[in-house]
Amino acid sequence: MKRVLTIAPLILVLLVAGPLRANSPDGSLGGYAVRVSTAISLADELVNSSESGDQASYSQIVVELKRTLPPSEKLTYGGGTLDIDNRWLHEELDRLISSNENARTDIASAIYERLVSIEEHINELENATAQQRSRDEDKRKLGEILDRDDYRKPVVQESPFQRVLDAILKWIQDLFPSAAPTPVDQAGMPQLASILQTLLYVGLTGLLLMLAWRLTRYLRTRYSSEEKTAKDDRVVLGETIAADVSPSGLLDEAESLARAGELRLAIRKGYVALLCELNDRRLIALARHKTNRDYLRDVNKRPLFDDFRVITGAFERHWYGDHGSAAGDWEEFREMYSRTLEKARPQSAN
Repeated sequence: MKRVLTIAPLILVLLVAGPLRANSPDGSLGGYAVRVSTAISLADELVNSSESGDQASYSQIVVELKRTLPPSEKLTYGGGTLDIDNRWLHEELDRLISSNENARTDIASAIYERLVSIEEHINELENATAQQRSRDEDKRKLGEILDRDDYRKPVVQESPFQRVLDAILKWIQDLFPSAAPTPVDQAGMPQLASILQTLLYVGLTGLLLMLAWRLTRYLRTRYSSEEKTAKDDRVVLGETIAADVSPSGLLDEAESLARAGELRLAIRKGYVALLCELNDRRLIALARHKTNRDYLRDVNKRPLFDDFRVITGAFERHWYGDHGSAAGDWEEFREMYSRTLEKARPQSAN
């Protein structure tokens, strides 16, 4: 029964991917976006199958991924063509098949993250294309629509009944003019005024005490919830970080990887350390489903945005791209790390 539950989502994804295999790949940017979305669903199932150790399931998913995104293809865009290179996906899938069970989950998670990043770039490209239409053309068409008789504001005409009613009301006002208000003599009510003043002070004091009590209760609940969350493990970009591991400890691990020559892994570990530090300073909120682009959007209105965008781009080039890593790249990454933290001011907890 457990095996049936594990393969059931895969069957649903394959049913969706079936029409893509029946016809040749759509050469448009929109068709490529649909196939990338299908590949993301397959990669998600690949992560689950790798974690469960279901070899038959993830082997079938590998075949479907390769069929969905061939090694190379041409897309039509903007009156020209785009050369798409998907060889990285096929190389990573081959490496996954030949790896041991401990490494398969990390490779599958990296494939999923890169496909999500590609989908975000495609969405940005499609949105930019949709916004190229001239604003002057939009204004001209809007003006033509508003000039139609249907959109002209009708002239408000007073009905005969309203004119008669206004005349009657005016006649009543002329017949019974309003008298000026007579001042009230409070000489005989000093004791009542004193009592009302005392009741007012008591009511305001009670209201302030109630607000203070509710504020104290809210802060106590919030801080206790934050302390409980801080004790849990964190999942950052598919990597599980133990609760007792600090950002500085992660950065020390990155330094060790750099000294050992593993510069690509060192840059990834350093980027994860930066995300944990920003989380501790309440500038972002770590979540299992978030990508590096989601964290970049979290700080788009903060002083550290420009530096964080630069270090995020460096991480993407080294981890997702084909850019080779040299010894100087790690030193450059450390400088960007320091500049970003200089502008990362902790957010108050109020």
